[in-house]
Amino acid sequence: MSRPEPVQPYFDFSAAPSPTRLFDGKAKLLLKGNEYTGTGEVRLRFLPTPRVTIDARVEVPLDGSMLLVFGENEGLEFHLEGQRIEGSCGRCDAEDGTLKQAWHPAFEPLEWGDSRAADLAFVVSHLFNFPDFRGGRSPPAETPNGCRQLLLRSCGWRISIQSLPGQATEEAWDRIRDEGGCRLTHVAKLERDDGSPFSVEDAKQQILMLTQFLSLVKGSSLWAVCDVGLDANGRRVWESWCAPRLGKPPYSWPDQFRGDHVEMLFPLFATRWNQSEAWRDCLRHAIYWYTQANNGDGQPGIDASLILVQAALERLSHHRTVVDREMISPEGFKTLKASDRLRMLLSGLNIPIGIPASTPEIQSTAKRYKWVDGPHAITEIRNALVHPDSKKRVDDCFFEAWRLSLWYLELSILAMCGYQGIYRSRLNQENREEVPWKT
Repeated sequence: MSRPEPVQPYFDFSAAPSPTRLFDGKAKLLLKGNEYTGTGEVRLRFLPTPRVTIDARVEVPLDGSMLLVFGENEGLEFHLEGQRIEGSCGRCDAEDGTLKQAWHPAFEPLEWGDSRAADLAFVVSHLFNFPDFRGGRSPPAETPNGCRQLLLRSCGWRISIQSLPGQATEEAWDRIRDEGGCRLTHVAKLERDDGSPFSVEDAKQQILMLTQFLSLVKGSSLWAVCDVGLDANGRRVWESWCAPRLGKPPYSWPDQFRGDHVEMLFPLFATRWNQSEAWRDCLRHAIYWYTQANNGDGQPGIDASLILVQAALERLSHHRTVVDREMISPEGFKTLKASDRLRMLLSGLNIPIGIPASTPEIQSTAKRYKWVDGPHAITEIRNALVHPDSKKRVDDCFFEAWRLSLWYLELSILAMCGYQGIYRSRLNQENREEVPWKT
């Protein structure tokens, strides 16, 4: 039996960093009671930073003074396919009686089609700079020809993440390493396990969860973008366009060559995500702070990252001990020292709290200041950063405290999801290890 054909991208991003056309439609400019009609082309631009823009061409009798009027935002409205697009005007010029107006939407994503549709058969999304994972659990007969695949299943949904046909993903990553920037590396397909139709709202909720999950996997913000929803006849019913959000993490917890570990985590993550609004809110905050603190391009700095990671750990501790398990009252939690909040979280999850041998600077400083364990150390280092009157000299500990606190945060999220597999330890030269709570 032949293997299935790979899912193809629905937009041609191969010319990046040149702009990619996403959509052409009818455009309308409204100014001072006058209406001017023409066309609008939605584009994904990659430089200087990724963003969605609209290039409009409308017929307007222009002279020099009118061109200045159209170059301002006051009183100017822009509509595409009958939908008002909040935003601001960019460059503006005229040629042969045609106004060329660049419009910068204030919000993303932009949507086209029937947002109330309930007959979607599948949705295709596009992933930029996603790690080239290997070793998913799909049998070879189910893997698309020439493509590697991660298959994420949960609660009656199936999301397949495929590399591009041939060597396109490897070539994209070669360009990313050599030139930087954004490159399409994978395509994701969302569908119901039983093939039943679903609504646009269902798709949005699944894509939001997928975006959070993939950000946790990569260790930096990663969005599934430029979604295309199709019905059973292959007709494009709904589309959503936004620009990719990318960071440069030094590393994250999964082994890139063991995609089955990512597949193993997904249903556990989805179960927590769907458990309650409180769980969703907790995971979103923790993952956001994690991706900000784990950014490998130096922004923010390690000192700011330490503050962000402690905020994420305290958020997880509050949710586990106060909201989820009701081990302590909200008032009681507030009275705890920061180190005790972290200690309750980590000890309750069977995550080691001793100061590890891989952090010799912290070990040395801990003896001087009588820090008893890791939570004590990282909270004292954080306090020395934010309190200008602190007399503790901890500058040499910043990098190790950053690594240790991120290790705590990664393991805490995995443990709270119930993960029992292998992870890559940032404390032990990225060795592959079993999680410490494995039963």
